[in-house]
Amino acid sequence: MSIETAPTEGETSPLTASPTTPPSPGSVPRARPAPAGGGAAPWERAGATGAPGTAASAEAAERYRRIEVATAAAATAAAEAAAAERAAAVVAVEAKKLEDLERTARVMFWVGVAGVPLMFPVAVMYFWAEARDPSASKVIRGYVFKGAALFVVYTLALIAWFTTFQVLKNGSLAGLSVLADNKANAVLATLAN
Repeated sequence: MSIETAPTEGETSPLTASPTTPPSPGSVPRARPAPAGGGAAPWERAGATGAPGTAASAEAAERYRRIEVATAAAATAAAEAAAAERAAAVVAVEAKKLEDLERTARVMFWVGVAGVPLMFPVAVMYFWAEARDPSASKVIRGYVFKGAALFVVYTLALIAWFTTFQVLKNGSLAGLSVLADNKANAVLATLAN
């Protein structure tokens, strides 16, 4: 290593890249003064007074090693804390999504029970992936399977009604029809008077 010196007269300044005044005859180059912060070399900034290879530089190196270890530990702890926060946020978002899906399944089920049976096949199609996945929410699966069963019951009831009142209306059940010719004329005549 060489000792750094300030540019002497006639040399170019490394900071300004401009030539300094020309050297005067018989002048001697002088050394650059040490910075006010304790020196330019790492061991000098750490507070050591000796050059590398001395006890003071070993002390400074140990001090730097401890600072680096502490900095790395702090960075690791901060990264772990940030990862834990992100994981907690992801869990909270997933829980909110699951809660919303369960609410949707419940609403679709009760709308179907209330008299819109076509809501049951819509719910089954909407929640098809959850219905087939055994590890999915038990609440969603319960509403979907109950809705599918009630859809079958409603469909059978509709088929029975259709068969009873549409197919057999002119047959043995003709007397039960509200719109039979004789009753319809009587109702119309009553309304006309």
